[in-house]
Amino acid sequence: MVKPIGLTNKEMARILNLSERTLHGLQPDARLDSNASERLSLLEVLIKHGLDVFDGRTDVLGRWLQGPLPELRRQAPVTLLDTTTGFSMVHTVLGRIEHGIYS
Repeated sequence: MVKPIGLTNKEMARILNLSERTLHGLQPDARLDSNASERLSLLEVLIKHGLDVFDGRTDVLGRWLQGPLPELRRQAPVTLLDTTTGFSMVHTVLGRIEHGIYS
C-alpha cells in the first residue's frame, strides 16, 4: 500500500509508533497492536483521499507528502502523521486542494 507513494521504513515505523527493527521483523501475517492498527487504518484512508485528490497519481501524492507546505507551518505532511491530530491536519489540506482553496 505504501511502497508506490515512497514512504520509507523509518517513516512507516514513526507513523505506526514502532521501532524500525520491530517493523522490519514483522511477518506478513503478523497482527499489529490496536494502536498501530488504528494508525495503519488512518494512513490507508489518507492515502485513498490523497489519490482521489491527485487523480490516482501515486508519484504526485508521494512528492506532496514529502514537501514542506505553508499551510502546515512549512512542515512536510508525512512528518505530522504520528498523531491523529496530524492526520486530521493533512486531511484538511487535502480537502482544501480538492475544493480549490489553496491558501
